[in-house]
Amino acid sequence: MHHTTLRILFLIACSYGTLLSQQTEKPSTPTEKSSSPADTVNFPSIRSRIRDQDFFISLDPKNIQSYSKRANLKMSLGDFSGALSDYSKWAELEPKNYYPLYLCAVCSERQDNLNTALGFFSKAINLAPENEGCIIDRGLIENKLKQYTAAQADFRKALALKPNWTVALFGLGLTYDDQNEYTSALDYYGKSIRADSTNYKSYNNIGVIFNKLEKYEAAIQHFSKAILMNPNYAKAYSNRAEAKYKSGNKNEACEDMRKSVELGSTEGLKVITEYCKDH
Repeated sequence: MHHTTLRILFLIACSYGTLLSQQTEKPSTPTEKSSSPADTVNFPSIRSRIRDQDFFISLDPKNIQSYSKRANLKMSLGDFSGALSDYSKWAELEPKNYYPLYLCAVCSERQDNLNTALGFFSKAINLAPENEGCIIDRGLIENKLKQYTAAQADFRKALALKPNWTVALFGLGLTYDDQNEYTSALDYYGKSIRADSTNYKSYNNIGVIFNKLEKYEAAIQHFSKAILMNPNYAKAYSNRAEAKYKSGNKNEACEDMRKSVELGSTEGLKVITEYCKDH
């Protein structure tokens, strides 16, 4: 038996049993502080696994599991365009499944194609009208596109499906915050904290509002709560640094800014260079 034939049989024997359980996994979502792909991804190993999926697709061009698996691998490499192509093929092969459309939306968002992402989220919701996760994600896209009325409608729909959901309450706060309607924003951020006291993003956003209102002590308190809940939240350190600086505490402001840079924030580098040389 030829070596090529042996390899084919070996691949099929080793891979087929795990395909159904592994290949429709949702790709990992970005964390608050993302490491660079080079720090976390074994490129040769992933590319080899992609080639294996290429082989399975060549044997069966309608192999949904291989398209989804290959797309997930491409996502891990940051190849969002390639992943989008594979998720689109999956959606074409399984037209009644909302999930590949949802993943197409995620890929489009990662490429900053927000209108395209919005279209995919809407198609996914048409197939799964009570999927609160899709509704929330569409609301966040609508908010980025400044379609505030539509975003609020989606967040309220999500709340109707899942009452007192901290994510939806936070989303409503965000829509008012982005329109400088701070009273309503504070109300919804507060509700999101009452729904989940560990919601550090709400504490951070409340602090940002207090910064804008020049209520620096209140801002510092809320940024500190966000940091207590998530000590690796770089944004809260840089925001607290701003509040401390404006309230006259330059030394502690520089300490916070340095900490934010250590955690991966690029915003603080210029500030440290210009204002923290002697502190």
